[in-house]
Amino acid sequence: MDVADEGRDKNAFSTRHGFLLENVREWSGVGSDIYQSVEKVFGFCEQDNLEEFRFDEDGLGAGVRGDARAINELRNAARRPSILATPFRGSGAVFDPDDEAVRGDNGQAARLNKDFFANAKAQSWWRLRKLFQNTWRAVVEGMAYNPDEIISISSSMV
Repeated sequence: MDVADEGRDKNAFSTRHGFLLENVREWSGVGSDIYQSVEKVFGFCEQDNLEEFRFDEDGLGAGVRGDARAINELRNAARRPSILATPFRGSGAVFDPDDEAVRGDNGQAARLNKDFFANAKAQSWWRLRKLFQNTWRAVVEGMAYNPDEIISISSSMV
């Protein structure tokens, strides 16, 4: 979930199953508030049989955790299962800082995640780029890839 307010930006929520991006939903925040957007995401989760969603906790998303807790309390009181809301802090530190981000060549040392990326957001965009690059190589060039290293967009979305 990416939270927007009443401006031109839109709220967004996407779902995936394994490597398959199944759908992307977006809606305006005009005339509503963040709580209503979190409720909407809970509805999407219920509709798509999801037990968890991730949200951008930076900026406007900072309030999602509390809203999700309040919504889950109401769900539990109604004997409905909780839906786990997991934060993503793009401004946070990189994942696996001492792992290799880019292989070295010509005798040069590899670049480590902590040296190559400014934060988790930059690292995550790079990861998405690599997934699409690997998919292109698998489809166009016939290279073999682990399914965890590719991405596919559902034909129902195009």
